[in-house]
Amino acid sequence: IERDQTSASLSIVDPLVSDNCGVDILTWSITGASNATSPASGINLLGTNDFNLGVSTVTYRASDMIGNYSECSFIVTVEYKLPEILSVSIPNATMKIGDVVSATINVASDGGNEFTMVSGAIGGYSLYNFQRIDESTYLANFEIMEGGNSYLASENIPVTNLIISDGPVQSLPYNLPIIQGNDLLDAQLPVINSAVAVSGIYGIGDILVLNISADGLNYILHPSSTVNGVLASEPNVLLTELGGGNYSLSYVVQEGDEDVATGELLGSLMLVKPSGNISLPFTEIGNIASVAIDAHAPVIARMEVPDIEVGVGGTVQVTITADE
Repeated sequence: IERDQTSASLSIVDPLVSDNCGVDILTWSITGASNATSPASGINLLGTNDFNLGVSTVTYRASDMIGNYSECSFIVTVEYKLPEILSVSIPNATMKIGDVVSATINVASDGGNEFTMVSGAIGGYSLYNFQRIDESTYLANFEIMEGGNSYLASENIPVTNLIISDGPVQSLPYNLPIIQGNDLLDAQLPVINSAVAVSGIYGIGDILVLNISADGLNYILHPSSTVNGVLASEPNVLLTELGGGNYSLSYVVQEGDEDVATGELLGSLMLVKPSGNISLPFTEIGNIASVAIDAHAPVIARMEVPDIEVGVGGTVQVTITADE
């Protein structure tokens, strides 16, 4: 029976009774979870009867006209249906490393008796924090871990060996996949393979280019990335996708930026996937031995002329003092 029910109406097959003198009286009784008796005389058939949850014993007694009798008994067991999982769903949205995803588990009514979870995984990630919302809805969580399984939005996400229990009785394992159209699950970090600076001596207004090779498409530059101490969020830093996992980072040298001697260019680059996963900082900038930056204009500190009188056509020597 359903878990919100307490009894079942059952149709009992009539007994087959025979006697050489004929059957004079046929009675029945029910004991156990249910209790009832027929009239003590006449031919009585149980027919359809309500049986309570549990085990009941039905006993028929047949007597002939001289008082000989015979009895037969059988057991009627009324029990709850097995706990049943009807469906499993997750948000139809992109999921990334570190996300804790809430799965909705729809079940046949628990009748007010809370289920527990025995086992279960979604996409290879173990479920935990199983909690009851109402008699037919439960939630469970799983966390996307780096290096775990990834699924394209077009791929089905498997549910494996999801079993719930009412205590003594467990459900059958639920193994139907989740079928949705936008549930990208990404458990991999983007990877920067290399970043190589273009050779040159760069002054104010010049564009220094870093050619970047990465493992994927449609990446963007994380705003906390830096090149020569300048944040990628600044307008003079721009990442352009070239295709095939190749990118070009352009840095326009601004007056007042750090001067860089050959071999000393610093950078910390992080790329972001469409899922939101962020690469580890990449700091091994290539070809920096062929790059220098001069981001400061020369400054004239003083101009001096001699205190002498010079006529037309004469030459005045001017002494200029600069910052370098």
